[in-house]
Amino acid sequence: MSTPTIHDVAAKAGVSLATVDRVLNGRSGVSAKTVGKVNQAVRDIGYLRDVGAANLSRRRRYRLLFILPDGTNAFVEMLRAAVTEESASSLHGRTDISVSEAPAFKADALAEALDGLDTATLDGVAIVAVEAPIVRRAIRRLRAAGLGVVTLVSDLSADDRDGYIGIDNVAAGRTAGSFMQRFLGPCQGKVLVLAGSLVARDHMERRLGFDRVMCERQVPFSVLLGFETLDDPGQARALVCKALLDHPDLIGVYSMGAGSRGLLRALGTIAPSRRPVTIMHELTAHARRGLEKGAVDLVLDQGPAREARTAARMLRAISDRQSFDPGEGVIGIRVFTRENLPAIRSAL
Repeated sequence: MSTPTIHDVAAKAGVSLATVDRVLNGRSGVSAKTVGKVNQAVRDIGYLRDVGAANLSRRRRYRLLFILPDGTNAFVEMLRAAVTEESASSLHGRTDISVSEAPAFKADALAEALDGLDTATLDGVAIVAVEAPIVRRAIRRLRAAGLGVVTLVSDLSADDRDGYIGIDNVAAGRTAGSFMQRFLGPCQGKVLVLAGSLVARDHMERRLGFDRVMCERQVPFSVLLGFETLDDPGQARALVCKALLDHPDLIGVYSMGAGSRGLLRALGTIAPSRRPVTIMHELTAHARRGLEKGAVDLVLDQGPAREARTAARMLRAISDRQSFDPGEGVIGIRVFTRENLPAIRSAL
């Protein structure tokens, strides 16, 4: 059987080719009844639209914006580099990708950045979300204007965005908790948990998963209350140094956010025999060196290059009103130890 064409759709719906073209491309001037007839014909005959060919014929370009946190967060720098690389590789796909910044963990600043966008010049936006009503309202305004909005790394509720690209953060926390329990076994003492922000959704979900494992397995060690670093290496160093001083029985550290440079500096001030089991996120240059030197036991990584590619692909699909599998955006968690470190290029 031959592949259904636009001519078949027109014949099935009893309308002209021009009308079918207007419906498929979302242009005005067609009655709701006719739109329904065309869409029903598409479903009945199984017509699959060649979006790439349609865009090429219309000289269509996708205009996408990634809004990333500012500062010197090593993971965000890797994500920014991945977006830049995706921008270069997407040129042949008629996609223009730009990057702007907003202060990390600042809901009002992110909302202001979203409200200041010229919706006429964009087709889609990817953001590292901050969980706050003001951000959700800003996103609703963008979506009402016809823009696709996806979240990166840190999510919002499904009703507040078109898609999410990142790891399952509860699963990541559970993974960290499981390995911490395995590494420490019957040891008694204290475990320090560091969060970039105590109100960042990705960090809250990681802590939730970690704590669930601690409760389910009734571990013999206790977990200290959360400490907030704001992903600042200096603050991370100060918090870890204080914890080492206040708790001579500190036997584990789980760092849920950035600031690995400060954490490693703090660990470098103590004797190797007293070094706690250390688990952190993102295979940055500092985390890699920590693994190589034995100062870090495990790194959970989400692969920013995969996130950049998936976000661009998802935003193009949303712009074309094409369906996509929401599960496509859930990035698998990669677990690294000193023994399975990838080549430098793969770390991105």
